[in-house]
Amino acid sequence: MFEIDKLYNFSTIAPVTLSENYKNMKVLGEVTFQVAIQFTDVVTTRNKIIKETGTELLDPKIVKYVILKNEDGDRVILGLDWIVTDSIIMVDSVDATIVIPNINSEDLVIIKNAILALGHKNLTITTN
Repeated sequence: MFEIDKLYNFSTIAPVTLSENYKNMKVLGEVTFQVAIQFTDVVTTRNKIIKETGTELLDPKIVKYVILKNEDGDRVILGLDWIVTDSIIMVDSVDATIVIPNINSEDLVIIKNAILALGHKNLTITTN
């Protein structure tokens, strides 16, 4: 379902408990219940999802859990049965916007050249 170190967008079955949409989530790994429960209370979360959705979920001890990292670097652990399978989309690339306050024109040239040296040729730099 997921590949380690890849980015994904997806939705969950419980938008109130879990948040509806996840964007650019990096997969760190898939783990068992015994590992997931050491990081977060997956049983309580599962029970909240059942109350929210009215859906009966699998036994939390047999479900696999995915460990993800969001764009802010925060770790998120989700049961695979909490994710809408049809919504999973691997993100091949993203556009980045970088804001660097108080730089001068020399810095701008250095930054542009560094980015070009990394192989990113389709580059737009604007100043305010």
